[in-house]
Amino acid sequence: MTPDVYRAANDLIDQFGEDALTWAAKRHNKLLKAGDVKGSAIWKRVIKATDELLSKERPEGAQVH
Repeated sequence: MTPDVYRAANDLIDQFGEDALTWAAKRHNKLLKAGDVKGSAIWKRVIKATDELLSKERPEGAQVH
């Protein structure tokens, strides 16, 4: 995933806290229903990044610096 996707996910978390994932999913669904395939694909990546950032577990293979 690109740094921009993680930056967007982090901004969502800063703005919406624990509700960031729900907000991102709603945005994804709205774009998908509107037929915006590119936009919905981007938000799908933002959803994944948001989920990772909100997760309490460290992803497999992740290193702490």
